Amino acid sequence: PGGASNTGADWVTTGFSGRLQEMNVAAAGLIPTSYLAYPLRQEGERFPFISAIARGFAPEGLSDAALFTANMEGVAYIERYAYELIETLSGETVSAVYTAGGASNSDTWLTIRSNVLKRPVYKCAQVTGAVGAAILAASRTYFGSLTEAAQVLTHNEKRVQPSPGLMRAYDRGYDAFIRTLREKRFIN
Repeated sequence: PGGASNTGADWVTTGFSGRLQEMNVAAAGLIPTSYLAYPLRQEGERFPFISAIARGFAPEGLSDAALFTANMEGVAYIERYAYELIETLSGETVSAVYTAGGASNSDTWLTIRSNVLKRPVYKCAQVTGAVGAAILAASRTYFGSLTEAAQVLTHNEKRVQPSPGLMRAYDRGYDAFIRTLREKRFIN
């Protein structure tokens, strides 16, 4: 969800800093989990739903690796909810997701996201704000559109495709996650 949501990857640096490689290796062997976690680190959510009473949650007693994995899955579930909202409001279908930044450095998280979202996830090679600013500037000066500028000036480092078995498992997890958000009255 990134900057639009209060749920992002801040839980990674506060809870798992210095152990990311270890946690990612362990998580790769745990997916998909049956655990439901929502790693919201503050009170309230603003996107993809608005709820002043929203609070993070996770099962008690999980190993660090299981909690790390469940949190990645929870962020992916929130991301799917966001894309479903965007598709509903816009009437357009999101056919692929392009990603950059810290979370995109985890192959396991890319795999989770691709399967939860049920679409390919592309990791962008250029991830700095300067590249984004250059693309925006070029879209109005050198190219005819933002899409054209982005297609020419960006390159994908990696493509992660969903797999049928993981997609089915994550569909069940997503349905349970949404039910939990409703039970907690975070969403209607």
